[in-house]
Amino acid sequence: MDFVILLLGGAVLGLVGVLVRLAGDVGVGPFGSAFWRMALATPVLVCWAL
Repeated sequence: MDFVILLLGGAVLGLVGVLVRLAGDVGVGPFGSAFWRMALATPVLVCWAL
């Protein structure tokens, strides 16, 4: 199970560049997409840390 999670994390990290490129086509820049990724991930990470 740990190895599957490791592979899934690597795949998601590999897709980040593609997702930023797709966000640029919609009109969101790299800094904007980074902001929204962090804004949407923060509540999940805070709940996970507690």
